[in-house]
Order: sequence, then C-alpha cells, then structure tokens
Amino acid sequence: MQAAAVFKMNGSTAMSGDQFYSFQEKQMKPRSFPLMFVVCWFTITILVAVGVASLLCYVQIREYQGQIDEYVERLEFLEQELEKAAKMTSGAKETEEKGDYMQMETTVLSELEARLRRDVTEEPQESENCEPGPRGPPGAQGRDGVPGRDGRDGIPGMPGTPGAAGAAGPIGPRGDRGMKGQPGEPGIPGEKGVIGKSGPEGEKGERGSCGCDYHPSSWLQHGLPTSQGSSHGSSSSSSNDGNSSSSGFSNQPLTTGSMYVRWGRTTCPNTGAELVFEGLAAGSHYSHKGGSSNYECLPLDPEWGTYNDAWNSKSYIYGVEYEVSSFDPFSHENAEALHDHDVPCALCRVPTRGVKLMIPGKTQCPEKWTKEYGGYLVSGHYAHNAQFIFECVDESPEARLGTHASQDGALMYVVEAACGSLPCGPYVDGREMTCVVCTI
Repeated sequence: MQAAAVFKMNGSTAMSGDQFYSFQEKQMKPRSFPLMFVVCWFTITILVAVGVASLLCYVQIREYQGQIDEYVERLEFLEQELEKAAKMTSGAKETEEKGDYMQMETTVLSELEARLRRDVTEEPQESENCEPGPRGPPGAQGRDGVPGRDGRDGIPGMPGTPGAAGAAGPIGPRGDRGMKGQPGEPGIPGEKGVIGKSGPEGEKGERGSCGCDYHPSSWLQHGLPTSQGSSHGSSSSSSNDGNSSSSGFSNQPLTTGSMYVRWGRTTCPNTGAELVFEGLAAGSHYSHKGGSSNYECLPLDPEWGTYNDAWNSKSYIYGVEYEVSSFDPFSHENAEALHDHDVPCALCRVPTRGVKLMIPGKTQCPEKWTKEYGGYLVSGHYAHNAQFIFECVDESPEARLGTHASQDGALMYVVEAACGSLPCGPYVDGREMTCVVCTI
C-alpha cells in the first residue's frame, strides 16, 4: 500500500505525491481533447434521445392504428345489421298486408337478438309462470371479433412479512491446522551487532576531567543502576555538530536527572546529555484500528525470552517511516533523503536537570530552561485508523541506511496548523508546526 503525506500549502487542497505529479501532467496536456470529447458526448446524447423519442412515437401510432381498425370493423358490422333490419322491415310491411305482420316481427327480433349475442343457448329458458316454448331456429354465425389488447401490468403487491428466523445449525467440525508459511526474505543487515561478552578488565587509566560512575554497557546489560559504583574513568566526548556521543557519564548520581527520546537522531545533544542507547522508532501499523497510540524507541540489539516463531498474538509492532513526499521542512545536513526511510532515535539522560518538557509551536525554551533540541511536530495521518501522540523530531534528522524502500508500518507525518478552531491570528492555516524539547 502506498501512503502519501497530506500537507496544505497556502490554503490549497491536500493531495498525495503521486496525485500531485499526475495533476501536473494533466495540466501540461493540450485541452483540445476534452473539448472534442464533450462535443462527441453531446452529439451521441442527442442521437440517442431522438432515437428513443422516435421509437415511442412509433409504438403510440401503432396503438392508435389498432384502435382505429377496431372501430372501422365495428362500424361495418353495424351498417350490415342496419341494412338487414331495413330489409326485414320492408318485408314486414308486405306481410302485414297479407295479415301475417306479428309473426314476421317476432322472427326478425329473434334473429337480430341471436346475431347480437353470437350464440344460442342449448337449453330453453324457463320462467316461473310460462311453460318453455319450442326452440327457435339457429341464427346466422357472426363475424370474428377484433383481438383484444394485453391489459396493463397490475400494481406490485405489498411485501410480505419477514419469515421467522431459522434455528441455528450445528457447529461444524474444526478444520485442519494450516501449514506453516514459508520463511520471509532475509532482512537488510543491521548497522550494529549484539554486544558481546565483556573482555578482561584493562589497566586502570588516569582520572579524567570528570569521574564517571557507570559505563553505557552496564546500562544495556543490567538496566539503569540506582546507586553509585566503581568508576571506569571514561569521559564524554562531543562531536562538531553539537552532539554528545556519550562514551561515558558524569559523576552525578544516576537516580537524579531526566530522560527523553531524541527522535530522528542517533546521538544526544551537547547539553550535558548522555546517550543511554541508540535505537529505531517503532509503533502500531497505520491501518490497524487497535494497538498502541505512541511511538517507541526500540534498541538495536533486542533480547528474547520464551518465544515461538509463529503469528500467535494479535498485537504487533512495526518500524516507523518518514512521510514527507509533498513537502519536507527538515534540513538535510545529516541525510540526503528522508521520505520512506526508517526513523532512528536516541534515548538520552540529563543527569543535572530533573524535569523535561516538549513545547509545540515554539523554537526556543522559556527563561532558565535548557534547550535540548528543536525540530518539527509529527504524528499520524488524520485518515488512518491508527492514532499516535504528538512527538518532536529533530530539525536535522538522520535516516537509517538502506531503508529507502516503502515498507509502510507505522508512519510519521509533519503536523500542520488548522485555523478556525485554532485562532487564525497567530496560527496560519496549513503551516508546519515547530517544537522544542527543554529541561530544567
């Protein structure tokens, strides 16, 4: 799955990197093709509409033609009957002269009634007071009627009431356990291996400028100590970019001070901070609805207890990638590219200052506070299922080597201000939020 950062610049609508490049390509194409497409579409629509209207007119004309033919046949039938009635009437007049008018009238009426009914009952009708008379002569066979038209469809009936729910079926037998999947491809070689066993203690060196109570290796192997022990005499060295590589610690008791994670860097700043360990950022998958809501700084050399190399649990942790494809506000002093690279981290301890504070929207610390580092506020994507707390990534972040492939997992997006609910005076819509980590 491709994930793209969502940024707003100058109030414009947010879009992913791929959509942005696709949009530029569409803007560079000539616009004659859409115009021709609209004209063709409009012409086809008119032709289809004319064809449909012609078809409806043809069907209606055929219906009217059938009705007209039916009425013509009925008129012809009535004209024939009137001509026969006129002939019978003239014959009745001649019969009246001979004294047989009543018998002729009865015969004419019976024949006319038989023709109009088009059938003759097999049994004579009986009345309560009259005896049945003799059966009359059969009438002439009438003409075939016009075939009737199909009636209209009836109105759909009301839907029936839902039937009762059926009884639950028996639980089926449990299926066979699936085969174990194939092992995945080997991962990229790590930068550092597991710390080996301690060698024989060397000769005690000369005491440095500041005595150190514990060596970082003892922290990694035995956890944070709570009391002072023997001094190894190693000292802290500083790099040129203002970072402490922490080859040793100050002589302050290890039960004092404060701890913080420097996101995006592998070293601690040159503020008297000491490196506990170098690690990599991790968190829940961006598409999962559950899991953790914070980023974690995992060590590069994990230690395992009882384990089973199969997907037995329903909780997972993934590495974190930078998502800065649309706009990258960071400086690139320590990495040429950041997008889709894994995020490193460093766990730092300040032995002489016991309170740590991260201030979003600021680049400097309050008076009497010490600035550990500054950068940009990050969190998860607003439309993803996973939610992450806000963290501060160093303004000059590093990227873990060999991790440029987009593996997704947990993701980091730069946070932008949205004025409206925030006051639009000091906050600017779509502007990237800064942050600073302070101690005192």
